[in-house]
Amino acid sequence: MESFGRKHEKKINGTLGCFDRMLFRGYLPIQNGCAMAYFLNQNQIKFRNLKEFLTNSANRINKHAKAMADKFGRPIQYRAVPTRKEDLA
Repeated sequence: MESFGRKHEKKINGTLGCFDRMLFRGYLPIQNGCAMAYFLNQNQIKFRNLKEFLTNSANRINKHAKAMADKFGRPIQYRAVPTRKEDLA
């Protein structure tokens, strides 16, 4: 994975890391462009509103993740730079 990151570092804005696993529940049928277009059409999301839809969805996921972490007394740690999980453990 590190070689991929180095190879494409100019195109990468950030990375997501966690201690073990993250469980995402739900289903977005966006395996390809046609499926994404169908999803957006079915949900009446215009292409010009796509950024707003994605930003709002990301904010909802973020708030939910924080609420779940608070509920179970778990910390959320943002890592601005790559960090070895073994070192943190």
